Amino acid sequence: DTAHTRPDRAQIVLYNFSGVGPLALRTADGSATVVGDVQPRSSGAVSVNAVPVELALFRNGERLETLGDLGLARGQSFSVIVSAASANGEAVRVLIEQARLSLE
Repeated sequence: DTAHTRPDRAQIVLYNFSGVGPLALRTADGSATVVGDVQPRSSGAVSVNAVPVELALFRNGERLETLGDLGLARGQSFSVIVSAASANGEAVRVLIEQARLSLE
């Protein structure tokens, strides 16, 4: 995993655990790529300005899933985890998690 070293930015990591690819995280309208072309069983990361933005998951320019606004905040790290939702691997399931620090 990529260390989050920019407290002035938010980090987004896209994990592609599906058999589908390449996957890209873009603005919901598809106009800007946030994390691009993540192959199956791979990941990609980016540090971005913490601004409200609607995001979506794309494959080959086609929107697979609308994710909405993740609620990006400075210094925070967000994971977008994509896994297969069907036996043939064509359908995907998306889980979004914000990293939390555990002091136990």
